[in-house]
Amino acid sequence: MVLVRRVKAKANTYMQLIPPGGHIENCETLEEAARRELYEETGIVAEQLNLVGVISFITYPKKDHAICFVYFSYSNQGEIEAKEKEKEKVIPEWVEVKGFEENEDIPHYYRQFLKAAMENKQFINCIVEWDENKEGLVTFK
Repeated sequence: MVLVRRVKAKANTYMQLIPPGGHIENCETLEEAARRELYEETGIVAEQLNLVGVISFITYPKKDHAICFVYFSYSNQGEIEAKEKEKEKVIPEWVEVKGFEENEDIPHYYRQFLKAAMENKQFINCIVEWDENKEGLVTFK
């Protein structure tokens, strides 16, 4: 699988491996945004995208709530390389699927979500919550 290493120093996932992604631009569909972000951050062109789930990130101390729609693609083209070099936010990396659950460079909540999405053939609804005492409590609905 291709993940990106977040190299922006102020990111809370600094130097960790996370799925490629970003914001939706004006008049863009979710799928168009997923394809664009995948290409910009990894150089990979997805031929077919499958929506496998959604992750709600809730941070109570900051009163922040972000939603991440997660797509899988099994048919891709292109060579792995960051296309947004001027931003220098991420470095794409291939990660072996076998054993990724033990890869501590991937945050625990992404490991749990990706494992559930790969094992289940149904839509995954995941909530990751932070408060003053917890480090990303993960629940599946």
